[in-house]
Amino acid sequence: MPSLSRRAALRAGGAALLAGSAGCSGRIDGGDSTSETTTASAPPSSRGAWTFELDGPVGLGPALRDETLYVGRDDGTLVALDSASGDERWSADAGRGFFGGTGGRGAAPAVADGRVYVVPGAQRGVAGEGFRAVALDRKSGEEEWTYSMDETSFLTLLGVRDGRVLVASSDDYLQNEGETLAALDPASGDEQWTGEVGDPDGWAVGAGGTYVASYSGVRAVSLADGSARWSRTGHPSDDVALTNGTVVAGFDSDTGPNLAGFDPESGSVRWRASSSRRVTSYAAADGVVYASGERAAAYDAADGAERWTAQWGGALLGPPVDGRLFVHDRGFLHAFDAATGERHWGTEVALDGALATGSSLVAYVSNSADSAVPPTLVARRAADGTPALAVTFDDANALRPPVVDGGTVYVATAAGRVAAFRP
Repeated sequence: MPSLSRRAALRAGGAALLAGSAGCSGRIDGGDSTSETTTASAPPSSRGAWTFELDGPVGLGPALRDETLYVGRDDGTLVALDSASGDERWSADAGRGFFGGTGGRGAAPAVADGRVYVVPGAQRGVAGEGFRAVALDRKSGEEEWTYSMDETSFLTLLGVRDGRVLVASSDDYLQNEGETLAALDPASGDEQWTGEVGDPDGWAVGAGGTYVASYSGVRAVSLADGSARWSRTGHPSDDVALTNGTVVAGFDSDTGPNLAGFDPESGSVRWRASSSRRVTSYAAADGVVYASGERAAAYDAADGAERWTAQWGGALLGPPVDGRLFVHDRGFLHAFDAATGERHWGTEVALDGALATGSSLVAYVSNSADSAVPPTLVARRAADGTPALAVTFDDANALRPPVVDGGTVYVATAAGRVAAFRP
């Protein structure tokens, strides 16, 4: 159920805008392209499984965790739905609302040890207000504990790892220092330790550490006690990644290689990408690092050895799913073989925001440049890109990013209608 990260979503949107102004084409030679506007292969218009009315605008989600779909109203109410039937399991007043700005993807709930962890809060001017970490009983939604850091910081939930709930503060200055990472006891919410990080814009946890990417660098702290491990300055070109004991990060650079693998404990450079071309997006999984920019390549995470290169580029939309890499480039969505870099299929899309990927389906919101045209939820077969579903929401002015699980696509309108579709 991966989805396109916030940083990559902005990059993808920018790439499409540049293509429009330059008159470029995102087509890549080889294979067939399908188009969203091709009437000959028009998908079924709607196969609704269920709908649920939130009775208020959506502020969070939808997010799927262990057969439960979590959606938050903008008043701070978190609602848990049975993903199969759409029946409400419980609702809880979590706090002031759900803010999707600085550290916004950290508002998504985490589920572990029989609890649901979520961070509600609101924005007042350039400051946060009422941000706190909340633990709710997974079965009943009953509040177990809350944790607040201060009155004005935004708060981001980084996840739950090794018996610690990790939350980090942020503000409007976007620096690689001066913010607090706190480890909380999952059962009580008591603070175990704190460490210094930058404003969290991306993160990875593992190999005994927490690695936080900010606008101006990456900081690593020990997962055991919060002590500083190492830091790197520079503007990361994508989220920090971790695979097989190697931290992967790239930094914006006009010249020379800008993607490298780092030792998680010392921060020493293990390797630098052999390509002299600029890397703008990357992902890592199962000991392999995938990079894209002016061209694409795959590297061994341990030593940086090049596994393959390809003459395509664009915004890489996360790690591979079922052996497929998905790339958005100048108005086209492409799927490539993660083992070889060869292209499976491509299609012209009007991608608005995140791409939800699964083993059998990919889904996204398609919006017209004309504000009078309502948004459309589109799902395609992951294997060949053929259309599987297209649902236009005539009564909605915006859709939240969708979620894919198996053969089901979940989506919510901004006004508060949650729906599931099974193409």
